[in-house]
Amino acid sequence: MRQSDRDPTRAGRPPGPDLTVRRLTAREQQVARFVAQGLKDAVIARRLGLSGSTVGGCIRRVQWRLKLASRAEIAAWVTARLDPANPTSRLQRLDPARQPESHPDGHLA
Repeated sequence: MRQSDRDPTRAGRPPGPDLTVRRLTAREQQVARFVAQGLKDAVIARRLGLSGSTVGGCIRRVQWRLKLASRAEIAAWVTARLDPANPTSRLQRLDPARQPESHPDGHLA
């Protein structure tokens, strides 16, 4: 580890909570979750009652705020923070009524 990577005030203590989630609004978190589920902008827009361009802008803001380059990186970021076994997950849960439906073959709608 480089000297510049060390924080002497945190020596021997576990890492603190992930504060990157606080950079996102509740809507951005919601859209990021849908992106992680593989939904297209138009489907996300329909589910949230928004326009496609609003969803696209929201995705661009998520990428900018988190310094991510793609939808795949958003999905990885969300997945890393949404482990169902981890009760300290910081992303807000979606309304169960708005969860994506699955087709009988197992693919998302």
